[in-house]
Amino acid sequence: MLGKRERLSTQLARRLAQKIAAQDYPPGGKIPTEAELCTAYGVSRTVVREAIASLRADGLLESRQGVGVFVGSGARRLPFELVSDADGKLTDVLQILELRMSVEVEAAGLAAERHSAAALRTIKARLRDIDKELRTATGDRGQADFEFHVAIARATGNPYFEKFLAFIGPLIIPRGRFGGLRDDRLSDQQYHAELQVEHGRVVDAIASREAKAAREAMRAHLGAALIRYRAHH
Repeated sequence: MLGKRERLSTQLARRLAQKIAAQDYPPGGKIPTEAELCTAYGVSRTVVREAIASLRADGLLESRQGVGVFVGSGARRLPFELVSDADGKLTDVLQILELRMSVEVEAAGLAAERHSAAALRTIKARLRDIDKELRTATGDRGQADFEFHVAIARATGNPYFEKFLAFIGPLIIPRGRFGGLRDDRLSDQQYHAELQVEHGRVVDAIASREAKAAREAMRAHLGAALIRYRAHH
């Protein structure tokens, strides 16, 4: 039986993809019938058909008229995936922050070495946007913060850094879901001021083309976030 936190067809597609990756359903092999999948997972035929259609589009399955559905002979490995609605567990936030550190620390260093004048202006503009967002009636939603980190990734000149952050998307700034999890002794203003001090140190190092300092500033920024979230884990 599948859960209810996301579309059933998405969950079923993931389960089937995992079985394909584990070769429980080997390349060229036939998968269970619609009726068998309905019974095994407690879902409707519509859910099964949607899941199979999704896996066909990914090249994992292929249908043979009048015969059944088979694992594609050239099935790709299970794609890397982050589930954005996995009930917002703090464990996920911590793991994603660790993943971000491994990528964004280096991105900050490369941005310091490679940034153009235009890229630096964009980074500074996004830093100002964070201040603006914090002062709006809707408050801190993290979108400006996300765009700030994307601007740094873009400044590396390597498009895959930006693609990585775009792939993570809203998961990159988790405080919108957890209210920042700041120390109760800090007001919103103090908490946001600390964040902006951290951001400012990253920008100053990038602007000065100090790659080592930029890496250290980004590591300190994301490390401080890890400490804040671990304290509430």
